[in-house]
Amino acid sequence: MLEVLSAVLASDLVGVASRTTFDALWRMRRRAQLTTLILQALELDAKAHGQALEFPSGVSGRAVPGEWDALLPSGLGDLAGPLGVGLWLPSQAGGTADLLFQQLDSKSAEAAARRDLAGLLFIHSLTLSEADSQRLGDYVRDRPADSKLYVWGPAEVLGLIERHKDEIGKLLPELALAPLRADLQGPEPDWRSQSSMRLGRLADIYHSEGVVLALGAGVSIGMGVPNWDELVSALFVSLVTKQLTESIDEDQALALADAARKVGQESPLLSARYLRRGLEDGSAGDPRAFQQALAAVLYGHVGASKAASPLLRELAKICMPLRTGPKVHSVITYNFDDLLEEVLLEEGIQHRSIYSARLHPLETELPIFHAHGFLPRDIGNFDGLEEGLLAFSEEGYHQLFRDPYHWTNVIQLQAFQQQTCIFVGLSLTDPNLRRLLEYAATSRDEPRHFAFMKRTSVQDLLSSSRKDAGGHATVTRDAASDFLRVHHSLQERVYSELGLEVIWFDSYTDMPKAVAKLRA
Repeated sequence: MLEVLSAVLASDLVGVASRTTFDALWRMRRRAQLTTLILQALELDAKAHGQALEFPSGVSGRAVPGEWDALLPSGLGDLAGPLGVGLWLPSQAGGTADLLFQQLDSKSAEAAARRDLAGLLFIHSLTLSEADSQRLGDYVRDRPADSKLYVWGPAEVLGLIERHKDEIGKLLPELALAPLRADLQGPEPDWRSQSSMRLGRLADIYHSEGVVLALGAGVSIGMGVPNWDELVSALFVSLVTKQLTESIDEDQALALADAARKVGQESPLLSARYLRRGLEDGSAGDPRAFQQALAAVLYGHVGASKAASPLLRELAKICMPLRTGPKVHSVITYNFDDLLEEVLLEEGIQHRSIYSARLHPLETELPIFHAHGFLPRDIGNFDGLEEGLLAFSEEGYHQLFRDPYHWTNVIQLQAFQQQTCIFVGLSLTDPNLRRLLEYAATSRDEPRHFAFMKRTSVQDLLSSSRKDAGGHATVTRDAASDFLRVHHSLQERVYSELGLEVIWFDSYTDMPKAVAKLRA
């Protein structure tokens, strides 16, 4: 299992080694692996010149004196040694030329203060403007003759990697495997304590800075709203019944709908587009036919007097302004329903549903941005619903991707870049959402958002695994446990690349209690 995962990760790194710019390496956002990759390439280059490179203990077990990433005792090629090696690898958005010169000043001063070093090899990841490149050249030339300074940027590092790409290619599988092996061979991570600490930090942010809520289908399912599969299935039944109502009975309609859903409709978005077209064509092209059918399914199992789910209730409560002011700046919801608005109304919290670019909240109102469209239970209470984007099907997503300045994209990106967001009830698989998160993450070196996620249990995995002739899972509990350690570790890394820290839960029922702790 680890070897398969290693091959996947290594293939990424092998591809990077042949790219034309060093920036592509950093966009992978794997600083530890990138550092090790550069140091391995430096060692190969030193050996090619009959020299040596001493690694820090975290890479090869050999200690290096002083605060250095590596040491070149006899230099490197024509670069006279001994040299200290310093790496500075910020993202393009997280680093500036001024910061680069600050780092150079600091590292150069450290090197000059050491009698056992002749100078410094400084490696950075910034792509500099022509003016900053000239400034850097002047900086290096103005250094004292007895304190050598060599600066390598993206071009020099890419050349280094290209010179030794064949040897590096042989090292990459083990390099990619190392963090996974550490996850499996190290002590069992105490994810509960880690999640508790993250929740504590989030509570501090909630009280000091405020947050934005980003809500998905998981917060509405507890109220009886169907999940995606149930929604699509019910719409297929509606389509079949509408088109063939005179020739089939209800049982046949259900069977046909189930078959139709499975035949040739592998893409959920394509299925939704197919349903929209079928329902509208069956009503002489009336676009309201699809919305009416969708509303009937959406609220079909939500009773008018049904109490709010604990999660929805707690989310509404943290929107209540405190003595020091509002702590939830806005809500971005990817749901069509207005169930949150109904609970906010019950709690006496002033709010406004925003579903088109022409709508704006008052200063005293909490804005509820419906990023994928809005289909309230009582349509008569809202004007201009037809102006809102209903991103239920393929064409809606195409519009979002085509128009980076669509108001919903702008609202999301501003929140992701400027605020701390809490993602609740989201699977985080939506391609447009991930695109916006990844773009926003380039402006920071560390994650700034939090995602509430249910952890996959061993029993969850065994229940969904292949069964033998006797109905027993073919996967052992030990194998499932080992896999989940790696699986959750990889999930953490993937979400971190999107700027998210995960707060894990054993069960969905634990999430309302966690939300309540934010107010404490």
